[in-house]
Amino acid sequence: MPATFRVSTDALNLRAAPGAGESILAVLLEGATVTATGAEPVTLAGGNVWINVRNEASIAGWVHSGFLTAVAEPKDELFRVTADSLNLRAQPDPETTILEVLHKGDVLTAAGGEPVILASGNTWINVRSPGGVPGWVNSRFVVADGGAEEPRLIDREPAGDGTLAWGAKVSQAFRDRVRAIAANLGFE
Repeated sequence: MPATFRVSTDALNLRAAPGAGESILAVLLEGATVTATGAEPVTLAGGNVWINVRNEASIAGWVHSGFLTAVAEPKDELFRVTADSLNLRAQPDPETTILEVLHKGDVLTAAGGEPVILASGNTWINVRSPGGVPGWVNSRFVVADGGAEEPRLIDREPAGDGTLAWGAKVSQAFRDRVRAIAANLGFE
């Protein structure tokens, strides 16, 4: 992905070639964003580095790098499937079409939709499968996967909280498996 920069001075000249004496194509105001074109930067006498960029109006030219600040690229929010299998559904509802069956360990990417909380209390999140298919999954069967060794749990019930009549008598793994089976069958 090309690097993005923000202009960090009042006005910056976008020039036809690297160098302060070259013709001006446009004036970039403070806060404007530009994207590197991929051309190699040019270092002139005195150590001034010039970068070939494209402005918001798609005009390509050269700017002095000393007046730019790199803009951090947003990172995708990731989720890892914790159930042995999980249905990716067309809508945030256990009754809708199954688009794909996901498997334990699959990494999903947030697809941008806001989470939906159903009357049952289940939260559904909008994700993309490893193959890029967009859909919805019940958040009980995924964990946030920000690269941490121990990802935080999402919408997980504490053990023995009374939600399942027999929940306190079985392991968390057993409760998770029962919920996964129920979700795959379309039951709460």
